[in-house]
Amino acid sequence: MLAVVLLEAKLNLWGDSVFSQKAIFNYLFSKDRGVVRVKKPEEVKTAKNNVTTLDFIGLVEKNGYSAEEHYTITEDGYILVLHRLLGNPLFKDQRSRKVVFLQHGLLCTSDCWVIFGAGKDLAFLLADKGYDVWIGNNRGNAYCQSHIKISPQNKEFWQFSYHEIAMRDLPAMIDFILRYTKQKNLHYIGHSMGTTILFTLLSMKPEYNAKIRLGICLAPVAIWKEISPLLEHFRSKMPKIMEFLESNGMYEIASLSSTSIRIGRTLCTDKAITQPICAAVIFVIAGSDPVQLNTTAMPEVFSYAPAGISLQTIRHFYQNIITQKFQALDNGYLDNYKKYKQKTPIMYDLKKVTAPLALYYSVNDLLASKSNVLEIYKYLPNVILLEENPYKLFNHLDFLWAIDAKTLLYDRLMKLLQEMNIKLVFFIFMLTAALLEAKLNLWTNLTHSQKVILNYLFPKDPDIVRVRKPEEIQTVNNVTTLDFVGLVERYGYPTEEHYVTTEDGYILVIHRILGSPLSTGHQRKKIVFLQHGIICSSDCWVMIGAEKDLAFLLADGGYDVWLGNLRGTSYCRSHIKISPRSKEFWQFSYHEMGIRDLPAMIDYILSYTKQQSLHYIGHSMGTTTLFILLSMRPEYNAKIKLGICLAPIAIWKERIPLPELIFNNLSKIKEFLYSNEIYEVASLSSTSITVGRTLCSNKAITQAVCIAIIFLIAGSDPKQLNIVEILSNYPDGASVQTFEHYIQNIITKKFQTYDYGYVGNYNKYGQVLPLIYDLKKVTIPLAIFYGANDMVALKPNVLETYKYLPNVILLEENHYKLFNHLDFLWAIDAKTLLYDRVLDLLQKFDNQVWIIDDELTYV
Repeated sequence: MLAVVLLEAKLNLWGDSVFSQKAIFNYLFSKDRGVVRVKKPEEVKTAKNNVTTLDFIGLVEKNGYSAEEHYTITEDGYILVLHRLLGNPLFKDQRSRKVVFLQHGLLCTSDCWVIFGAGKDLAFLLADKGYDVWIGNNRGNAYCQSHIKISPQNKEFWQFSYHEIAMRDLPAMIDFILRYTKQKNLHYIGHSMGTTILFTLLSMKPEYNAKIRLGICLAPVAIWKEISPLLEHFRSKMPKIMEFLESNGMYEIASLSSTSIRIGRTLCTDKAITQPICAAVIFVIAGSDPVQLNTTAMPEVFSYAPAGISLQTIRHFYQNIITQKFQALDNGYLDNYKKYKQKTPIMYDLKKVTAPLALYYSVNDLLASKSNVLEIYKYLPNVILLEENPYKLFNHLDFLWAIDAKTLLYDRLMKLLQEMNIKLVFFIFMLTAALLEAKLNLWTNLTHSQKVILNYLFPKDPDIVRVRKPEEIQTVNNVTTLDFVGLVERYGYPTEEHYVTTEDGYILVIHRILGSPLSTGHQRKKIVFLQHGIICSSDCWVMIGAEKDLAFLLADGGYDVWLGNLRGTSYCRSHIKISPRSKEFWQFSYHEMGIRDLPAMIDYILSYTKQQSLHYIGHSMGTTTLFILLSMRPEYNAKIKLGICLAPIAIWKERIPLPELIFNNLSKIKEFLYSNEIYEVASLSSTSITVGRTLCSNKAITQAVCIAIIFLIAGSDPKQLNIVEILSNYPDGASVQTFEHYIQNIITKKFQTYDYGYVGNYNKYGQVLPLIYDLKKVTIPLAIFYGANDMVALKPNVLETYKYLPNVILLEENHYKLFNHLDFLWAIDAKTLLYDRVLDLLQKFDNQVWIIDDELTYV
């Protein structure tokens, strides 16, 4: 405060009065704010008579995002400002986005969610994931100092606490957002007092529970079992302090003013010797965390916070601290009776808060202490997650402004949102599928919903007919779909179908595109072998059509294109001895595909074409099987000239966003499936095709659900999805053991063989532990293509795999930031976004042209 006094004196902000009193009062209780909001960074100033700072729109637009400002009026006349972050500039299609509503805490505004910028603040990260982000402002903050009748200079304006904010502001904003977006519910994320008002609203107006899909509470505040040393210091003094303030006409505390902004921009800069004092003030209030405090950004933070609150709100929190109860403001017996119809304040009943909640807290938070959060947790009936931050110094303000907030908190938070969406979308989808089944009379008796779900995910009788002419396709009575030959020949390309038997008796189908109408008479180039990923078949490379699919483009380029099918797909359900209805048929994972299917197909192709080597292009599991083959049978490195890996999967440094239930109950899930004689997952069937053609068509209102399921699995990319073309030939099945093998590797974070247990491992591998696949034995030249938005082949996992591969000639992230796992196959603009680069790489490799240019980045 001495530094503040000196600054005030230096700037000559006061006349002949006592400096210290006026400096303190103008900082904490400024009546003349003198702040001008601007929208362009170059207009920000700190001049003596002109202090300017960016408004919310300016903060957002300087990062290349767009924003909107909306207004709503509460039932008691306060005019509230709502902000909306329209989306990542890469998102062109803004339809069907889930609404996330962010609500600030004490002394903040909507600005507090966007101060640090894109890639850091939660609001921007949510927009990057495709959410429709709305941000609220409470009465009395810097944006909400308007009323239809009362001036903020009037005492009456400030006669509110968080009770009124919860009972009037919050429902007004929620109702406005839902009405404007035509949604029925939203995700709610609140920080500090933003959680207090949520608990208050849902306990006092329980009907609003139905409007909250998920409530995420950051540093939740409600019941005060213990308080920080700072609050303890002021505890006994608060009544006199508040009496003094009211007697001097002070009804608002710590508003955003020219003085507070000047102090932040002058005393808290990196060059100021007083900067440690600024940091110390933060640490005394919120908890000490010097590692995560961005001291350089403190002047920026103090340009937007503190942003004001009524003195009555402070009194309300103080009363709750003293009584250790979560209750309404105590106005005295008489006024309580007038307001609440009883002499004592109303208790907020947390048992009425039935919306699903996730509570995030930290041990170093001095305002939302661990013991207080755990006390709140006892009374809430539907907490789906209670999580202590693993970083032990995480404090109250780190939830908003920690340097590493993304990795310390936000990534997990967004993963939770995604998991909630998966559960909800799956439920809606299967309910709709059940109604469709009923309408089509596909079942005649017994438990209807169970049969729908089981037949969609685990059909024992696929009941489909493959045809080769488009006019033979039908859905009613007899479900038919084009086979590979039909898919290719409809565009005038000649094809062949070949068969090979593995050493353990599985009969595999290999497809070949003989040539292209565009390359007739040209000398054929090298062999390119395409290998599909999980729950795919050779169809996945040719479903979209000529001049779009990679297989057609390679044929147009003169390559001899072969396409493999792995055991268990709709083309490879035959064995020389075992029926696919037998459990024994399905006792394989991608290990057997890698060491048996892949070498059988490669040897057949090379023998048939009289060649000694080929180019290999694999997607997803098609790369997993390649790595396994070359590490377990290194002699096959000589048979592959170049391996192109699209969305490669091997080492799992990070988990994919599956519900923890799957990881924690793997053995129970397998036991349940096997006890019901279910050994295969998501095969191509009449049910899956019918659902795809009916529920996912352009005319179906349920198409949005189909799209949501794909995005939740693969990554959201509304601009590049062409859903109509794919669901007649996808998904195409995989063994339960294949999925189990992946989950085992995800849990162990190792690239190793299937774990049968000590005895089973010893019988199969000659050792009690699974074998580790040695990637250093993969010596062929490899080109790795990945997408930053791929939710299956996550970027950190791809980079971890890259570390162990000795001969990677190209490691490239797709420049389109929304490129997801299935875009490698079916993006509308896959040719320009990826395939042109793949073809260019093949051509340069065959011509031995090795240069670094603007199009390819070699390593």
